[in-house]
Order: sequence, then structure tokens, then C-alpha cells
Amino acid sequence: MEIINNITPEEEMRLKRIDEDCKALHVLIPPKAFLEYSITGVDGKPRKKFKSLSKSWVRNAYTQIAQQLGGLYPTKHGSAAAGPGSLYFRSTDNYSLGEEHSFIAAENDWIGATGDANAGIIAGTDNTAEDFDDYQLGSKCTHGTSTNQLQYGQHSAIGIWSTANKKWTATHTRVLTNSSSASIDVKETGILIGIYTSPQLLINRDVLPATETVGVGESISITYTIEITFP
Repeated sequence: MEIINNITPEEEMRLKRIDEDCKALHVLIPPKAFLEYSITGVDGKPRKKFKSLSKSWVRNAYTQIAQQLGGLYPTKHGSAAAGPGSLYFRSTDNYSLGEEHSFIAAENDWIGATGDANAGIIAGTDNTAEDFDDYQLGSKCTHGTSTNQLQYGQHSAIGIWSTANKKWTATHTRVLTNSSSASIDVKETGILIGIYTSPQLLINRDVLPATETVGVGESISITYTIEITFP
């Protein structure tokens, strides 16, 4: 089995220093996000595992933090459309969403039910470079068994508090299976906050360092781990 860990010792040391500096300065310690995935063959055995830092939080994620910590409504404080300086979200159908969605987004987990490609971890087939203003995947794989469709399993999540490290870790995992008649080239992953049936809010998009071909009958298991350290 091929195992790739793109997190370097230098990155680990820099992350540790960031924590220490923030604690010393009494500044909010930034959350860390890690992306992992594994490809499982038709024999049920993993043939590849990959791990890296996720470095692609999009504007919607920052807007969520700004609204919640700033305590401000977009309609009262900011422009009426999503973009730089605005407190509006941009939904996957390219609409600007105001304050009512901030609280809905805060209340919802990233949990997508079996067959639901509109919430939770998603995957796609486009490798257009990541952009801070991304609001959707370049080409999302919808749920199904046709060309470039994946079967979305139940999104699972677990939260663990470490008293020793003062760290809250949220781990989100989803298995997507190729039940079509042809291989699927997965090139991007992301996270959607589902709001009702539509629209959805993309908060993260990662372009994979290399195309991952998921063969017929194979599956890709995608995990996002979010670590938040308390002072």
C-alpha cells in the first residue's frame, strides 16, 4: 500500500510556534485543518493513503467567524452582496445570503445523510486552482451510479476533548463509492453546510496534489480533522 504524508516536520514546528505565540499574546489560536483520504480496492483492502494540511478555507468560512464573533448582521453592517468586506455568504447557486443563514449555518452540523451530496464532505473532478472566493466545487460528483457519479455514504463525525492538550478535535469522515461503469478521476474535495434543501454553503475546497482514479467498485474515504487549541 502506498502511504503519503505531506505534512513536513517544518510545518509541524511552525504550527506549534503559532500556538505558543498566540497563547503568549492572548490572541485567538487559529484552528488547524487536516485532509486525509484512502482508496480502497474491490478486494476491500486500501491501496493508497494520503494526509496533508488543508489550506483552502474559503471566504464563507471567514464570513461565518466574522458574523458569529463580531455579532453583526449583514443588512445593518456591510454591503448587500457577498464579497470582500461583506458579511454575506455566497451560496453554491451564486446567491448572496444574509443574517438568517448565519444562525442556521451555526446550528447545523456538516452531516450529510446517505445519498445526500448537498451537505458534508463532497468530491469532484475539476482541478482548477483553489481560490479564496470559491463557492462551489469546479465539478461536483453528484450521488448516483452514472458517469462521474459517486454513491455518498453516511457522513460520520466525532468530537474529542483532550484535557492534557487543551485541544478539541472534530473528525469528519465519509466514504464515496464508484458504482458506475467507468473509473472516476477525483481531483477536488470540499465541505458543504447544508441549509434546507437549497442552497448550500461551501466552506472549504481542496484541490488534490494528484488525480486519484477511483476504479469501478472502488471507494474513496475522505476525512477532515479540525483541531482547535484552547489557551
